[in-house]
Amino acid sequence: SLPRTLGCRQPCAAMGEVDPFEFFKEELQAFRDDCCERRKILGRMTLIAGAMGKDDTASKLVPFLTECITTEPYDKDDEFLYYVAKGYRELPDHLPPNGWQALVPSLESLGNQDETLIREEAVKTLSSMTEQASDKAGA
Repeated sequence: SLPRTLGCRQPCAAMGEVDPFEFFKEELQAFRDDCCERRKILGRMTLIAGAMGKDDTASKLVPFLTECITTEPYDKDDEFLYYVAKGYRELPDHLPPNGWQALVPSLESLGNQDETLIREEAVKTLSSMTEQASDKAGA
C-alpha cells in the first residue's frame, strides 16, 4: 500500500484507497515540529507526484507547496525551504508539458531567501529545469 511504501508512521484511517496528496499533507502536518521527518516526507515528493499523476500534481501539489513556503511555520524553516527547492528539481518529470513554469514563482521566492544554501539550491533547480526545457525544445 502507499502508506507502507512511503514509510508511514501515522495510523491511516482507511488503509484501502489512500489519496496520495491528502496523505502527503497529513504527514507534513503530523510532523510539523520534527525537521527530520519533514525532510524524509519532502524526499518522497516525486513518489507522491508519480502516484498523483501529472494533472493533479500541477493543480494540487504545486499550489500546496507554493503556499507552504510562504506561510508559518514552514516559511521560517530553512531546512524545509531547502528541501522544497531541491525536490522541485525532479518535479518537472511529473508535470504536464511546460508545467515546470508553475514552479518558477516559488523558486523566485526561494531565491530571495536570506539563507545562501536555499538561494543556491533554488538557482540550481531553476537552471536545471530551463536546461531540460531547452534540450526538449531542441530535440
